[in-house]
Amino acid sequence: MDIFKLNKAKTSLKGSITIIVTFMDNVSEHVDITELEVKLKTIDQLQRKIEELKELLFGLETAKPTEEAEFEEDLYVKHVWTIWREYVEFFVTEKITGLTPSVTLDVSEIKIPEFLELSDPYFYEAKEIHALLNADIFFRIIKDNAYKINKELLFRETEFGWIVGGRLQGTKTNKFSCYLLKDNDSVEDH
Repeated sequence: MDIFKLNKAKTSLKGSITIIVTFMDNVSEHVDITELEVKLKTIDQLQRKIEELKELLFGLETAKPTEEAEFEEDLYVKHVWTIWREYVEFFVTEKITGLTPSVTLDVSEIKIPEFLELSDPYFYEAKEIHALLNADIFFRIIKDNAYKINKELLFRETEFGWIVGGRLQGTKTNKFSCYLLKDNDSVEDH
């Protein structure tokens, strides 16, 4: 189970439980029957949502790939070291890509200056991707500063710290990747 999905579902479940508790706290002997029925109906709807979350949490292994990425979420993205904060919409999906980089890279020969506070100090380790930024967000977080280590490796400053791009000297590959995540909403959908 992806920890990101688990945390999202737990937060949603916690919010639903809080709403139920609030409804129950507000019910007293002075509440009329119609209002009580409305509140109970709302609690029933929340219970169904809780069941859907449980199904999502425990049923992902048997879900079809097209079902796994069918909900979206809004959240604030905030970086730990900076004051940058942005409200973004994103899709939750089981897997964006394979490990990136595909193997752990040998960076022992690279002398990274200490003043470059890296966004991900372990960028060279093969690991899963948990978020894919939209191009408009990417270009808002990019800053002007760049630092070249050699002719093929470039560090670029962002709101999150420095990121690295390019190729390690002496490494050649015939594998290329290009990723596209498209929101297919049309004007008619809104």
